[in-house]
Amino acid sequence: MKKRIPLIFLLLMILAAANSIGEVAIPTIPDGDLSAKVIDFDKERYYAVYSAPDDDSLRGANGRARVNTRDWVQVFGSDGSFLLVQYGTMENRLRIGYILKSALPKEEQVITLRFDNTPAILNTDIVVTDDPLSSKSELVKLSAGEQVTHLANMSEWCYIEGAQNEKRFRGFVPASALMDCKTITDLEEAKRALAGAWSLVAGKGIAAEAFSFSADGTVISSQWNGTWTLHRLDAGTNPYLNAPEFELSLTHNGQSERHGLRVCVKPDDGSSILILSGENGSRNLTKYE
Repeated sequence: MKKRIPLIFLLLMILAAANSIGEVAIPTIPDGDLSAKVIDFDKERYYAVYSAPDDDSLRGANGRARVNTRDWVQVFGSDGSFLLVQYGTMENRLRIGYILKSALPKEEQVITLRFDNTPAILNTDIVVTDDPLSSKSELVKLSAGEQVTHLANMSEWCYIEGAQNEKRFRGFVPASALMDCKTITDLEEAKRALAGAWSLVAGKGIAAEAFSFSADGTVISSQWNGTWTLHRLDAGTNPYLNAPEFELSLTHNGQSERHGLRVCVKPDDGSSILILSGENGSRNLTKYE
């Protein structure tokens, strides 16, 4: 009989651990553009969870994120054929993501989500999370100067959309990491905005830490003098990390170099930002103001 005690104890421990899985308190949604309600789904069903309303989008948990409906599920609303939900995970944290709308019980009605969908620029390297209310664990990392789409606000967090390695994703970043701006898409407007002096403020200097571009096509940097040209990029063959609108060519000391260029205008004071990138993601994004 004594030999059975350790086995019984082990079984009790396993049952206790199993019962504790997913027992995460239902969170209160902070003030902002998003609200949610708990909905009772068919019990003991598993649904794949995606970071964006797209079954080819990035998935958390190393591509294995899923929700078990035996526990609570908060629903924010629908986006196309998907539902935006929040739930507790087996790691006793939270996750916000999308499941197929077909999982919704027929008697339940949810709102259709309406998002801001405005362009924004990251002003710092940042971690994007799908769990802003608990662990704040990493979904993806983004670099200063990358453009994302602002979707909604949740207290001090912003809900954004972006892409990494050709995978769409949505997640949360601190509001302080975002800067609203207008991205210039017209070539002549970009040339006019480029003329002037610029200094490195983020990232690693690609060609120099300071430039002065002239309208006549000459450029003076802190290390060399040369010439510059600018042309519009075809989105379908864009070789640069952040799919910029333009390619900047610099010639100096008998050599030429090319960089992706995005020009953004700040709405508050009308000043511009230059975001340069190397080909094929070979260099970090670099911001000049």
